[in-house]
Amino acid sequence: MVIDTKTESMAYRHASHALCLTILIVAITLLQAFGVNAQTAESPHLTIDKRVKPLHATTITAVVSISGIPAGKQVNVLQFIGDDKFWSNADLLFVQKSGTSYTFSRVVTASEQVGLHNNLAWRARTDPDSALFGPIFNASIEVTCSDGVFCNGEERFIRGQCINAVRAACDDEVSCTLDTCNETLGTCHHAPQGAACKSCDSKKCTPKCHRRACGDDGCGGSCGQCTGGQFCVEGVCQSISLAGTCANPLPLFGQNGLVVPDGGVPDPLVVVGDTTKGLNIVVPTCNTASTAKELIYAFQVTSSMGIDARVTGYDTVLEIRKSTCLDPSTVVLNGCSDDDTPPGNLGSRVASLLSAGTYYLIVDGYSSSNVGPFTLTVKFVPDCVPNCDGKACGDDSCGGTCGLCGVDQACGSSFTCGPLNCVPDCNGRQCGSDGCGGSCGNCTKSDQYCIDSTGKCKVFESCNNFLPVCNRGRGCGPKSYCGSDCKCYKLGENIPDLVIGPNRIIPELVFEFATFSNTSCAISENCVEGPGTRRLMRFPTEVVNQGLGALKPPQQSTRPDLFEWAPCHGHFHFKGFANYELRSLNGTTVLKGRKQSYCMEDSYQYLLGPNIPCTPLSTCENQGLQAGWADLYGNVLDCQWLDITDHIPSGQYTLYQETNVYRTFHEETFENNAYSVIVTIP
Repeated sequence: MVIDTKTESMAYRHASHALCLTILIVAITLLQAFGVNAQTAESPHLTIDKRVKPLHATTITAVVSISGIPAGKQVNVLQFIGDDKFWSNADLLFVQKSGTSYTFSRVVTASEQVGLHNNLAWRARTDPDSALFGPIFNASIEVTCSDGVFCNGEERFIRGQCINAVRAACDDEVSCTLDTCNETLGTCHHAPQGAACKSCDSKKCTPKCHRRACGDDGCGGSCGQCTGGQFCVEGVCQSISLAGTCANPLPLFGQNGLVVPDGGVPDPLVVVGDTTKGLNIVVPTCNTASTAKELIYAFQVTSSMGIDARVTGYDTVLEIRKSTCLDPSTVVLNGCSDDDTPPGNLGSRVASLLSAGTYYLIVDGYSSSNVGPFTLTVKFVPDCVPNCDGKACGDDSCGGTCGLCGVDQACGSSFTCGPLNCVPDCNGRQCGSDGCGGSCGNCTKSDQYCIDSTGKCKVFESCNNFLPVCNRGRGCGPKSYCGSDCKCYKLGENIPDLVIGPNRIIPELVFEFATFSNTSCAISENCVEGPGTRRLMRFPTEVVNQGLGALKPPQQSTRPDLFEWAPCHGHFHFKGFANYELRSLNGTTVLKGRKQSYCMEDSYQYLLGPNIPCTPLSTCENQGLQAGWADLYGNVLDCQWLDITDHIPSGQYTLYQETNVYRTFHEETFENNAYSVIVTIP
């Protein structure tokens, strides 16, 4: 085991509890007091220790410029007015005056409540009996045992004392790996040393290679390699010319039909296939982490032709390339999809205007486990692209429909199919679905959430994840500490550690124009300012669990308060899993991203080592993130962008991404949850 900390120190990035940082606080308008006209304070700021150990002393200093103070009056104190009950005797006392600039300061004892105290606030007063007036000064202080150094592990507050970590941050407790700790980024890397050091955990796995000459043995190993231009298909080495590959694509229209009729194919063409026996040669441009097997279809158009293609069956990826299917640069405009609606529910759809030429329609999967039977539905319309974003039925703006509803169903006002002449059934249900696309009601109390399966409102025990309290204030046992999820953890227990993967952002950063209708999912999810043509900055978000423990969140069926339903996409998203914003180079926020929730699942194995699972486990239906695995949100997903149409001039900015924004999940440290990269808007 080697811990390599040669990268530069994080001391400049994470201040220790003794380091004072200056933060600028935006002043609010002065209230009228003492007959003085209200005005705005000039350049107010606080100087505080942004990190302080529990029960340790810290100095808080405020400097503020206030004009218009009545003659004979002296501002003597900045009174603490925050609603944080864990602080006391935090009034700041007058120190000196220079012109209209007042300085206040006080040494206060930090709370023993570990966490982010972000409701600290002060306001001026001239004497004990006077009213408060002037600007409100807001600040936050992290009460923590952390020394600000990532690689030495996270210190914990246990029974009134700060206790050092039992192991270094990137120690995977495997002797045969070389563990590297990047102090600057707060990230880990593991490199197996020697053939006996497995790249993933196969201790509890029996290799399955009976009659298999090649391919995965199911335990992170291989049953053999194919040579001579052959590829492995279901354990058998076969030629690259296998049907459904780039060299031998399947015709889209039966045995030999490749050419799309000039009049198009207005009625949906339905093709059934199965990728189980396909090959993994092509990597979709909208999910470069995919290692799933694919099937490839070919067709030709002789004139301008709009296409609407959809695929369902599992978590799919769909892509159209022109002229050659091996070159990713030949993907057509809007020609790659990883989840879209329709069809929704992890199905994919592409809609584009094609010029004359030969095209390849690639049916792929989100990850290696996403293979199997699928249904591909395609229609072609001359000189018109069907407009069906967010519409499962109704007019497609090209003289056809976005989909047909089944027997005894009708297309509703939201362009979804529902029961014909449906009678709502809310017998005994307080909330949730009425069976006809409507609602039986909403839970009336703020701490209640609807269990849709039962139609009952339920109260869930709340947890202040920024200031967590365990066992209803009784605390945790010996050698245990209180986590951000209000649960007790043993010192040294294997827990997750989430970081933003830094390597995909710039290579997959794309600027493009896109047009949205009133029915678009991006409109319903407030991801663009409004319908019409918008300028987008698209980018991926990759969340990595580099900790030794799996992230196992509660599921929607038991904790609906942690999820929100994405009606356009047909599945639940976890609230606050990741967020992003555009900032100026000096750190001020220019534009916030609109996407606040995600479906977390194992996309691919990110780290190596014998204690890292070999195969994915979590899905959108059973969310989570295993140790050593990454969850990737490609840049083509709805809302995986910033709408820079209005008021964003060209130039350099910082793209800021953060995960576990509300500290819903307890992890090793929250100090490496954010990553920033400089981007140039052309």
